[in-house]
Amino acid sequence: MGRRKSPHYKIMFYDKNGLKIGELTNETTQRYINKFDFELNETGCGSFNLVLTALPSFEILRNDIIVIYLMDTATPWYSGYIQKIPESGRTDNIYLFSGYGFLAELDTIVANKSYLATELSVIATDLLDTYITPKTRVIKNVAKISATTYTATEMIFDYTKAKKAIFDLVAAGETWIAGVDEVREFFFRARDPNVQVAAVKAVEKHIDNFLPKEDVAGIVNRYYVKGGAIAGGSNYITTVENLVSQALYGLREDIITIPTTNNIADATQWATGILNQKKDPIITATISNIDITFLGEKIEAKGKARIMLKAV
Repeated sequence: MGRRKSPHYKIMFYDKNGLKIGELTNETTQRYINKFDFELNETGCGSFNLVLTALPSFEILRNDIIVIYLMDTATPWYSGYIQKIPESGRTDNIYLFSGYGFLAELDTIVANKSYLATELSVIATDLLDTYITPKTRVIKNVAKISATTYTATEMIFDYTKAKKAIFDLVAAGETWIAGVDEVREFFFRARDPNVQVAAVKAVEKHIDNFLPKEDVAGIVNRYYVKGGAIAGGSNYITTVENLVSQALYGLREDIITIPTTNNIADATQWATGILNQKKDPIITATISNIDITFLGEKIEAKGKARIMLKAV
């Protein structure tokens, strides 16, 4: 008997407590799957959609876990939880399931704690231990939490959504990013400046279309920074700006509020981190018909991609 071909994709389903309830693959259940898509962002797994032409033998419920494997990789490409399930009584053969990655669970819980003279990753870890892991299905892995170079003088999370609290820390870290990855593990780390080997592609060889786009509409190069508390009739704290961006694109002002501190140093650090992301145009690209058929190749939403305009 010849060697059995490995599945091209595999979608695993678990109940809300992590007990496996079933799976679908392209080998034996092609008749079930119409299409599926999912988002991989620098903050981890985003939303997903799964369209079936028939319901499987096992029941899929709201809050069940979905894990997607592609190209026979040992680790999944995506994990999330189901929020939308098909309405009962449908007469067509289209059954839509959709939901989100586990970062979205941080928007369902509230943090209420203050920190003095504390390094940012220590605050993130404490938020994770105190609020996030006890109340969500997000997993702690200390190896994925890196120390920053900044110690906050004061950070006050006064009944703040946990997701917002974490991203306030990210802004203060300037080049940091946080999220929840494809194995449900929380990460807090510096942005990767390197090019992914798996993300080096050539037009006409690996991809059919490459459409770059530059957006200058969102540029901000001067922020007036406000705090959450009123002091002396105003909650204005400081101003941060980038003169190089102003010379290139003209003065573009905006107002930003940091409710977690009134400390000038912390507010300046936080606002400068956001300014550094807004002072330049946003450059994006849309690529279509990308070839990811190299066995075991996995593209992750971190680091950089390199697109070559001619095949080499």
